Amino acid sequence: MRRIYLLVPPVESARSVVDELLLARIEARHIHVIAREDRPLDDLPKASVAQNSDLVPVMALLPIRA
Repeated sequence: MRRIYLLVPPVESARSVVDELLLARIEARHIHVIAREDRPLDDLPKASVAQNSDLVPVMALLPIRA
């Protein structure tokens, strides 16, 4: 899986980037926005907890015990 990370300060810039990605035919389900808790994202596609952290890669590294 390939990922592109962009840092854009104002929410308006993030909205513009999302719009451009959608116009480039990137499916909305592949676009995730992360922001500080005090930043309202309104209609932007928010990342889940797993996408917002290293939870999944860390879980893959943990040994499984029966």
